[in-house]
Amino acid sequence: MKLWLINGITSVRDLARPFTNPVGCSTSRDAASATRSRRRASMSIHFFANAPHPFSDRRGSQARIRDFKKQGVDGVKFLGTPTNLTVAGIEEARRVGLRTTIHNDQLQVSEGNVVFLAEHGLQGMEHWYGLPESMFVDRSIQHYSNNYIYDDEQDRFGEAGSAVGAGGFRPASEVEEVMDTLLKRQFIVTPDLVPYLGAATCGA
Repeated sequence: MKLWLINGITSVRDLARPFTNPVGCSTSRDAASATRSRRRASMSIHFFANAPHPFSDRRGSQARIRDFKKQGVDGVKFLGTPTNLTVAGIEEARRVGLRTTIHNDQLQVSEGNVVFLAEHGLQGMEHWYGLPESMFVDRSIQHYSNNYIYDDEQDRFGEAGSAVGAGGFRPASEVEEVMDTLLKRQFIVTPDLVPYLGAATCGA
C-alpha cells in the first residue's frame, strides 16, 4: 500500500477471489471495516466479489447479489455466467447500489457483448472479450482456427489478438459510435491487449 501511495495511486479495486478472505480479512465485515480505515488513510480499496455460476435461474442470481450486498462488498465481478443470469444480476446490483464489471466468457459473448450488457446497466469490463463482438457487422463472434483449444489460455490470448486484423468489423464511423455509446455511459474498459497481440504474433 505504501508503494501505491508513493506512486500516487489512491484508489484500487480488488477483483480477486470469491469474497471469503480478501487481503487477509477473516470475514467480509472485517473487509468492509478495513476498507473504511484505508479510506481514512487516503487509500480507497473497493472490494468486488466474484460471481461465478452457482445458480440456475434469475431468482438465484438476484439472491446472490443481495447476499453480496449484505456481506459489505463494493461491487460484483461477473464471470462465466449465462447471459440471462448475468443480466438479472446486473439489474439487481444496480437496484441495491453495487458497482459491476465482467470478465466475459468467450462461450457467452455471442449472446451478450459489452454494448448489450451496458444497456442493462453493466458499468465495466475486464480484458477484451465482448468488445470486438459489439463491433462485428457480419457475425456475432469472431472466426476461430480449426485447431483452437479453449482450455489453452495461450490459445485464447492468441485468437483474441487475431480478431484485430481479421476483418468483419463495422465501418470506422460505426465503431466510433460504439465507443461513443460506451463513453456516454461512463463504461470502464480495462483491457490487456499486450498479451493478446503478443500471443497472436508468436502464433503467426
